[in-house]
Amino acid sequence: MPVDVIKIDRSFVSSDQPDGRNWAIVRTILALGESLGSTVVAEGIETQEQRQRLEGLRCAFGQGFHLGRPMEGEATRRLFVR
Repeated sequence: MPVDVIKIDRSFVSSDQPDGRNWAIVRTILALGESLGSTVVAEGIETQEQRQRLEGLRCAFGQGFHLGRPMEGEATRRLFVR
């Protein structure tokens, strides 16, 4: 089964450990995705700081409450269809 998207679990993004271990794992996952030619999506982005850190690591895709709250299907459609 081909893998074209890798997700970074929210536990690595939302939990800061003093030794920076979580961000080392995030960097490794991003490098793995790049070497495999896969898209990498970071989950659980809840703060501007997390977003900026991921952008600094060249993570192009993310999801989380900081970027947008969940919405119903019709609201999503209206967002994209003009």
